[in-house]
Amino acid sequence: MRIATPFVTVAAALLAGCTPMHWEHTGVGTSVASVDERECRVQASLEAWHYGLNDDAWGLGRQRYVLGVDGRLYPVVDPVPRPLFRRQFLEQNLFHRCMQNRGYRLVPTKPA
Repeated sequence: MRIATPFVTVAAALLAGCTPMHWEHTGVGTSVASVDERECRVQASLEAWHYGLNDDAWGLGRQRYVLGVDGRLYPVVDPVPRPLFRRQFLEQNLFHRCMQNRGYRLVPTKPA
């Protein structure tokens, strides 16, 4: 019985993390909510760009090289530009803050 309890707890936590969510504001219709959401997305994107995380956002900035066994320099290719991910996380946080400042809250979507 002790082994099953952690399994059930982990399974419940994973399922709770997959719950669909939406932004809700009392007294605001869906058309106003979609406009607010779009405005917050644009504002968050511009603000994240303003914070300076745009340098090297596409992996084109500081180039690194390694010395090959043949004595030649080879560029290091990063398959995933890391600053882009930092910018996306910042943009998501700014979007959430914008929506919360407008009075919205993130709630689970009710099943149909």
